[in-house]
Amino acid sequence: LGGLDEWPTDIVDCAQQADVTLPPLKPVGAPIVWTMTQSDALAVAAAGTSTVLDTNGSSVYRYATTQESVETSKGDLVNGVLNVHASIRRPGVAEAQQAIADLAFSQIPDLIRPILQPLLQPTLALVLNKIASYLDSTADTHVPVDYHSPPATTTTSTPETTVAPAAAGPIDPCSLVTAQDATVAMGSTMAAGVSTPEPWGGQCKIVGGFILLDLLIGPAHKGGQAGYDVYLADAQKGKAEHPQTVLEIVGGLGDGAFVDGGGPLASCVFYIGDTTVGITVRTAGNAGPPPIAQVTAIAMTAAAHLGK
Repeated sequence: LGGLDEWPTDIVDCAQQADVTLPPLKPVGAPIVWTMTQSDALAVAAAGTSTVLDTNGSSVYRYATTQESVETSKGDLVNGVLNVHASIRRPGVAEAQQAIADLAFSQIPDLIRPILQPLLQPTLALVLNKIASYLDSTADTHVPVDYHSPPATTTTSTPETTVAPAAAGPIDPCSLVTAQDATVAMGSTMAAGVSTPEPWGGQCKIVGGFILLDLLIGPAHKGGQAGYDVYLADAQKGKAEHPQTVLEIVGGLGDGAFVDGGGPLASCVFYIGDTTVGITVRTAGNAGPPPIAQVTAIAMTAAAHLGK
């Protein structure tokens, strides 16, 4: 709660003498603002995060960690950290603070108020400043997240030629969503993505608005209709558990596509032939509808690039 959850007895007594009903000091229903920062693209906010405190004065922040491929998991271990900050504003405390100030001097007869008010003002200020210290509450937590950097590739040289490892895939994941594509869809300047090609396809990450593209090639890696059907079934299960989230089939996008989302997070999955593409977009803050339009626009351009 970040401070008192019950008014001190002397303040309650004063309020009773002045026939004033104090608002609850326990911050039930108070708005809470969440802020997540991270050392890398480790997680995204998930649907279902509450923006007000419940009857116990508590709230839950929900997030989902991003995924890495089996190949990437063989790389060097990196210790990341996820920072979550909560800020709670208790407007009822501010209202009570002002009410106490007004009542304190209204009880003094007009004739002697000019004399007593300057004498009482310092004491009253001490009381009100103590109350003000309970106006805002903040809390922080730090979650360690272990992940891996992609393993380094090596080449073997012979006198006649240079032999490299087998190609990670015929498609560069970031060729499907360029900086220009992301800028147009998000409405703000976006940097070029960081591509991680893998034998199964790979990933493209664009930070500063957070866009993550997963490329899956071949049935063995959930590429094509079979893999798409698995993703759709998972989304339908999530919709059943959280009816407030969005889930829609999108026509005219590849051989099949759907979008889903809740809070600041939205995803679009589509497939063309034996290739499946999953795109996730996260917008700043936790208010507003999920970025369905943005992720759909990016998916449309990704499908156009993939079809070339």
